[in-house]
Amino acid sequence: MNENQAWSCYWQDSHLDSCIARSQQQDQQLLMNLWQQFVKNSSPNEHLLDLATGNGSVIHAIHNERQDLNLVGVDYAAISPSTSASEEEIGSVRFMGNTDISALPFKSNSFDYVTSQFGFEYADVKTASKELSRVLKKGGRCQLVIHHPNSEILTSSSKRNDELNWLLEPEGLLVHLTAYIDNNLSADQLDKCGQAYMDKYVGQLTKDVTGQIYQVIGQIISLKEHQGNNELARLTVENLMNRIKAELSRLNQLKAAAMSAENIEELIKLIGLVPESAKMKVLNPFNAPELIFGWLINGRK
Repeated sequence: MNENQAWSCYWQDSHLDSCIARSQQQDQQLLMNLWQQFVKNSSPNEHLLDLATGNGSVIHAIHNERQDLNLVGVDYAAISPSTSASEEEIGSVRFMGNTDISALPFKSNSFDYVTSQFGFEYADVKTASKELSRVLKKGGRCQLVIHHPNSEILTSSSKRNDELNWLLEPEGLLVHLTAYIDNNLSADQLDKCGQAYMDKYVGQLTKDVTGQIYQVIGQIISLKEHQGNNELARLTVENLMNRIKAELSRLNQLKAAAMSAENIEELIKLIGLVPESAKMKVLNPFNAPELIFGWLINGRK
């Protein structure tokens, strides 16, 4: 599974944000406020381009504040904004999947605003910066939220990465699940393996990862033992494996995409933001000033 397929898989599961837990509503509100303030003084019918839009998180925030703007969201993955946005948004916003932000299909000086939230940094930054600058009008404004290497997002993603990798170890749970599907292990033996796995990593497993995996394993056992549907059980195992590999690919890309302060300063130059207008700051999670959420870049071309 390549990098693009990993993100396509993620967005097709109806996620709206790429890196924010759905339970962290205060952090989502923090970002929504950033985007709504960004366009607060815009004029009706101005054009805004959201790069690496995913399922339209930024577009969703801006549209809630301003329905009189022309909004376009592009992403390299096969995105599914219709699963996470309202019918009104889908009718007034243009979404374009399978679009490389390093080769944008727009005329030069087409947009008054360009935005991106935890997405721009996954591209070839030098090429994507030139394309951003090309399509942004002179005097147009740019605002980007970028991954920070010391952010809480990277920390939690690292833990998630570890937990997923444990499942795939030679004595990991999914190896035993495959043996069960191949009739080399009984349901009782698989259950004992599952218990031993939890004992080995006691205190380190989460409901969001291992808890969900155990639920799927329960469904697989039911399909095989109670419904006699071995073929569907096998397909469910294959789908589970593919999704775990896709998530690992996504998490590895996230780690590689994080940018240092020096990277951010170089990015501002590459985009061509007017020096006196360009601002870079560290964003902090809501009510947690000691933690890091990401970088915020804002400026005028």
